Amino acid sequence: MPNALKEAMAELVAMKARGEINQTEFDMARRIVAEKHAIDQRQGSGKGTTRPVTYRNTAGSKGSMLSGVITLGAIICLTIVFGLYTLLDGSGNNRHLPESATDDVLTVLKVGGATFFLTVAKEVADPMKYELIAKRICKERSPYGVSGCTVGIWDDDRNMGKSLPMTPEQARSQIYSWSLGRSLWSCARFPEMAASDRCFTE
Repeated sequence: MPNALKEAMAELVAMKARGEINQTEFDMARRIVAEKHAIDQRQGSGKGTTRPVTYRNTAGSKGSMLSGVITLGAIICLTIVFGLYTLLDGSGNNRHLPESATDDVLTVLKVGGATFFLTVAKEVADPMKYELIAKRICKERSPYGVSGCTVGIWDDDRNMGKSLPMTPEQARSQIYSWSLGRSLWSCARFPEMAASDRCFTE
């Protein structure tokens, strides 16, 4: 093992012994140091020479180059986590939705950039199923994601809204609404939701 790599690994072991890094950080930094050394060696050999990498402590720095490596690794990990969080919509509204969520949808009508009117089978009795349906439609069709989408649901095509604004009869017949991250139900249809204070205003 080249001297530079030995020195880096020895310093890493010492940092772990002093309690400055834990086992996970130790393993991550060890991999990064080894990979960095391998890359530098390949780059050096490409020029016809092999130039060892020297890692030196600087005055006032506690962990020298390894601290920087660990910090860089932590930043990379946080960036990956943040990217995944963003893809999943940080509001939590875009969490995993089952593919079967839209199995009971009979009609989908787009009435605006991110507004959709649906009809579903009358047999859908679970009120929370409507929220899953709305989120699934928003996830698949809205340009603004789940939390920037509006969905109205009916269980009868004859009373379904066809455009905005809706007629009073269409509004009265609506049984569920998802708008900007909030669910509301017709508590005449789903009286069990009345206790949650999430009913349409009469």
